[in-house]
Amino acid sequence: MLPVIPRSRVPEVLDLIHNHPTGGHLGLAESLENIRQRFYWPQQREDVEDWCRTCDACASRKAPQAKARAPMQIQPVGYPFQRIGVDVLGPLEETERGNRYLLVICDYFTKWPEAFPMPDAEATTIARHLVNGIFCRFGAPETIHSDQGRNFESALIKELCELFGTSKTRTTAYHPQSDGLVERMNRTLVDMLAATSIEEPGEWDEYIDRVLLAYRTSVHHTTAATPSRILYGQEDLERLYSDVRQRAGMEQKRQKDWYDKHARGTLFEPGDRVWLQIPRNSKLGPNWEGSYRVLKRLDGCTYRVQQCRGKKKVVVHFDRMKPYAERVLRSTRVQPERKRQPPARLRDAILTRTYDE
Repeated sequence: MLPVIPRSRVPEVLDLIHNHPTGGHLGLAESLENIRQRFYWPQQREDVEDWCRTCDACASRKAPQAKARAPMQIQPVGYPFQRIGVDVLGPLEETERGNRYLLVICDYFTKWPEAFPMPDAEATTIARHLVNGIFCRFGAPETIHSDQGRNFESALIKELCELFGTSKTRTTAYHPQSDGLVERMNRTLVDMLAATSIEEPGEWDEYIDRVLLAYRTSVHHTTAATPSRILYGQEDLERLYSDVRQRAGMEQKRQKDWYDKHARGTLFEPGDRVWLQIPRNSKLGPNWEGSYRVLKRLDGCTYRVQQCRGKKKVVVHFDRMKPYAERVLRSTRVQPERKRQPPARLRDAILTRTYDE
């Protein structure tokens, strides 16, 4: 005969079985089995499931069964150097000329790459290469896209963009997929540099121009043309540009269709409470921080959120968020109609014996 627990004592039992140090915050199946071996009350499974789902300690560690993934956001471009991506590689091996970093720039339309060896990654050095190496040769782009590095978010870069009428966009934290073109370019350049300078790894800056030449004169799979031909070709450029736009649009649609097959999760609205994924500093530490409240949806997949118990505001990508489950005691809910009767051997106990007496 199992003791029958009244509704008022159910939270106490759940806390003892699930939250107590000897309970170990086990999952639904284990916690439910432990309770069924010791106690009985109606709707046990629903209560245990709600308790485990709304446990903050569990939610801060466990990822959703299916990781949230927002649909791909397309950024269409229509002519050379309308939009460029920038990134810094390094630190690399220091060369005889004192270079340790590589500023990588790629045009989204032609796929034309530029790379500038640098002794440091300071904002002043980056600004000088942007002006002399890009703006003065190809004109000021409409948009510059980068990660959230301090050198790209400095007051100098912002002032430079304002001076040339260029808008500045950036990826969200811990989400490099937002700048896939430059990320792929970085991997390709590193592989090509490593292969061409394998006998003189300390002279990699001497091989940059040769590596760039090889890339610029190779057919790109998205455009079906070489970056050099698209940018400098003497053929009917309008027809070529039209072909590139058509192929780029088809490729973007193909990538979006493939990517969106794996998109899941419901987009959040202002006022929603969410968990925020944080970098793992410890194997035993939490993976999620919360709760945060959604202030505004900035675009298709980025949000501005604020800590519920503080003033901290951050801009985050949808993929780093998950819903925050708020706990509501079952005693305050409308009790659903019983779907089945308890076992005959327990009916008398339920009617005649409670722990409230």
